[in-house]
Amino acid sequence: MNITAGFLKKKSGQLIVLRRPQEDEESTAEMYGPCPFCLGFLKMSELWRQKKSSQFAKDKTDSSSLRKMSKMMLAESIAEPGVSSNLHKYVFSSMKRDQESLISKNDPLICKFGMDHLDTKSVRSAHVVSQQMRLLSRLLLEIRKLPPCCPAPNKDLAHILNPSHFDVLVEGIKKLCKYQAGNLHDDCPGSFSTPSVVLKLGPYLKECAMLQRGKALREGDVDVVSSVDRFLQLHVSEYKKLSSIAVKQKDTAKFNKQDMLPLTSDIKKLRDYQVAEIERLSKLVNEDNISSYRQLCNVFLSRVICFNKRRSGEASLMKIASYKD
Repeated sequence: MNITAGFLKKKSGQLIVLRRPQEDEESTAEMYGPCPFCLGFLKMSELWRQKKSSQFAKDKTDSSSLRKMSKMMLAESIAEPGVSSNLHKYVFSSMKRDQESLISKNDPLICKFGMDHLDTKSVRSAHVVSQQMRLLSRLLLEIRKLPPCCPAPNKDLAHILNPSHFDVLVEGIKKLCKYQAGNLHDDCPGSFSTPSVVLKLGPYLKECAMLQRGKALREGDVDVVSSVDRFLQLHVSEYKKLSSIAVKQKDTAKFNKQDMLPLTSDIKKLRDYQVAEIERLSKLVNEDNISSYRQLCNVFLSRVICFNKRRSGEASLMKIASYKD
């Protein structure tokens, strides 16, 4: 495990695996991970097969749990200096292996952004941090495809947060959010396919710039501090050209949205069904039925949401002590 982890950190050398792939079989290092039971490296898609032959395997461990356990072990063993183990354990281990996750893991500024957000939130919000980091990675991918960045396609986010690249950044956001130019005579300056992404990226980029500024202040790099300050001035004065279009578009969609109010009889039917299901599943839970317990949790959560008229995210974070009080 230590030899293999060293290979993954250096990204060079030979990876020792349990089963050699065939010559015509597609195989990359990213496809492999450690078996949670024997610690041997094999393809993630073949962990279930290894579980059957391992005498240390637990019968109740399903395939998805095996892959998650393997990713967590791998993340902890190859954690880079300066990147918290929690970011590897709770965020990177659950990320889908694609180009976006690769950028998220290798870009120092995006990693710092994720660590700061994870420190201010609970572990249960790790999926939110993952989405935020992947969004910044998607933007960086789009920027790298633009002509001005072709000579240097592998530049990181810190390089893009520069006043000389602000226009390139704006073009990348427009491309990512699929901007369509409008007609000023028709009171339509333009529209975005995903206006919410425009509104999210504004604060994210500003926060990343502030993180870069803080790092430069600690290192005494006056040039970087001056560059970031000028970038923030451009952000304040010109990003509103994008955000104002997105806000207007969302307000228009909200105004035109039709709200269908439920009938009292429908609410009563839902309430009666929830109560009946809670009573039925409670009897099955006493028989040590795990599947019934999960269903009971879902039905009970829906009951709490309907009764308190709260969003699902708020109700799911409610603690038992708060519910009793």
